[in-house]
Amino acid sequence: MHKAIAIIVTLLFIAPVAACTLPPLQKKDEKVAAALADPQTSFFEASRKGNVVLVMRLVEEKQIDVNQTDAYAWTGLMYAVQNGHSGLAEYFLLRKSQINRQDADGLTPLMIAANERQPDIVELLLAFGADPLMQDQHGFTALMWAIYNKSWDCIEPLLATGKGIDLQNGFGETALHLALDYRCSDIAAMLIQRHAKVNLADGRGRTPLHLAAKKGDRDSILLLLDEGADTEARDEAGENPLMKSIRNGRASTAMLLLDQTGNLQTTNQEGQTALHLAAAGDLPDVAAALIRRKADPNHPDRQGYTPLMRAVESGAERTIVLLAERGADLKAKNKEGETALDLARGKRLGNVIGYLERKMGKP
Repeated sequence: MHKAIAIIVTLLFIAPVAACTLPPLQKKDEKVAAALADPQTSFFEASRKGNVVLVMRLVEEKQIDVNQTDAYAWTGLMYAVQNGHSGLAEYFLLRKSQINRQDADGLTPLMIAANERQPDIVELLLAFGADPLMQDQHGFTALMWAIYNKSWDCIEPLLATGKGIDLQNGFGETALHLALDYRCSDIAAMLIQRHAKVNLADGRGRTPLHLAAKKGDRDSILLLLDEGADTEARDEAGENPLMKSIRNGRASTAMLLLDQTGNLQTTNQEGQTALHLAAAGDLPDVAAALIRRKADPNHPDRQGYTPLMRAVESGAERTIVLLAERGADLKAKNKEGETALDLARGKRLGNVIGYLERKMGKP
């Protein structure tokens, strides 16, 4: 890269002299003739292919403006960046190509470099003043695109700017949301260590802790908790991180969050508690831990279903036994007037029917 840059710089010093001493583009050369006949097409093709000499002659001899755009609102700089031509990109920047120019989708050269996993060009663009705070039409920054495309080598120089870490895209997501949602735990750790805001909610009300809980990302959960993540935050479904972890069958992280969550009777939009979700997901260890911490085994949801009834609905035999042995009301009825036994009969759960009948003393 350094050699290519040195060559470009040398050519730039020679260019003013060359304009006087070198012959202009000659039409007898077929390639040159084609370039003269259609300089715009030739310019963008040369930019894609990294043909520095042709790009320079077209620009220096004023056959085309360095900021000329095509039908996609792309500049020569954008094509050079996309294809990894660092030397040509350096030339464009020295010739004052618009470094923060956005295409039809709002992409800048910096975003393109991050998308294409071009860390050297990311550093080059930042050195020339590329703005990491720019956002595309969906609100994505270069850092967000680097995370989305797992452009690992591009993330560090973008983070090193200290800018835009907590910007939210059109979906309300920050870089930390994306890192956790895409299971990039190492990147999430880097963001958390740089004190990314851990309690910002996205457009669905989800905090980073909700996402880590959903994915069962224990290491990220611990980092988030150390940074002051709110365990009581509720998303659009009315669920806190503990509930989100249980809903997704993450027993290990649910147990971790259970020790950090105060109100175990928090209900979601369906009126369900964490115990309802543990029962429906057949997580007997989590259900037992909730009951030990005084979670109500007979709390009805909006349909009048108790945790026991939800366990029956799911055929969760281990949890059915646990709840029945830990104080679940076997005679409780839902809004349709059905008991847990009625639900078991409706589903033809032979083992459950037999167990509940014996437990209720029925012949």
